[in-house]
Amino acid sequence: MFVSVIPVGVPAAVALAAGFLQPLLPSAIATPLIAQIITVVMLIIVNLLGTKSSGRLQTLIALSIFALVIALLYQGEVSTADIIMPALTKDAIWPIASALAVMFWCFVGIEAFAHMGEEFKNPERDFPLAIIIGCFIGGATYWACSVVILKYGAYGSAYFETASIPWLSEQLFGEKFGLLISVLGFAACFASINLYTQSLSRMVWAQARQYRLKVSLQKSVSEAFLLTPR
Repeated sequence: MFVSVIPVGVPAAVALAAGFLQPLLPSAIATPLIAQIITVVMLIIVNLLGTKSSGRLQTLIALSIFALVIALLYQGEVSTADIIMPALTKDAIWPIASALAVMFWCFVGIEAFAHMGEEFKNPERDFPLAIIIGCFIGGATYWACSVVILKYGAYGSAYFETASIPWLSEQLFGEKFGLLISVLGFAACFASINLYTQSLSRMVWAQARQYRLKVSLQKSVSEAFLLTPR
């Protein structure tokens, strides 16, 4: 089931990442196709550098996103009055359920992390903790963003469905901040694709090591992994 997601999910994620990368490229090569090709090439390079290097990059991207969220909260002058929950009514149950359904898909992808279990020194102890802590941190990040979005009314239209954060950044920091948002947007999408690619490689290699694949594929995958610095 995990392998079946890759041909469907990864191309869409690459296209989304390329949408952030395209404005950063020189006008002569600022096309969707070239931006997608550059994204794929970067993905290959990062994965060939090994798991540790990729992990450091993922950490740097995560810290950058946290910094952006903190900056939005600070610059947006969010106070305790802005985080008070409204009263729950019967009419609100269906919209809340609809929002929760969307939020569920925000966490889809965490299952890809399961194949990275061997990278932990003590998987039985550290892996469940990483999943639980990661869910809480991810949820807190989404919540913090939603507080700022609700305060400034950056919702309710087709434009805000995809551009609420860039619009907020422009309102709070000015138009020049748009370049940094494009960089962070690309980095966030790239981190997701990178995790999926790493997880897929790890899973196929593990299966090859356990003799569950054809001999030719097992040999080629095992040799490729052994030649990759970790």
